Amino acid sequence: MVCYFGLMAILSLPLIQNKISRIAARQLSELFHTEVSIGNVDLGLLNRIILQNVKYVQLICLSSLYSRNVVCGFDYVDIHIV
Repeated sequence: MVCYFGLMAILSLPLIQNKISRIAARQLSELFHTEVSIGNVDLGLLNRIILQNVKYVQLICLSSLYSRNVVCGFDYVDIHIV
């Protein structure tokens, strides 16, 4: 429980949020073979990550998708530091 609140405190730092946003955007861009940008990353309750201001631009047909919030579940065991 202390680890969770410590992680929330660390994630609230702007420097850490920017770094995690860049890493997540790079990983999603590689996964989808397109350009993805993420504004902020927050840690929600019950093992949830909230990606805010997500923009997905498909370069082939020049279309884009914007989402204010994307909520993802995760398991602490599966997190790998890049």
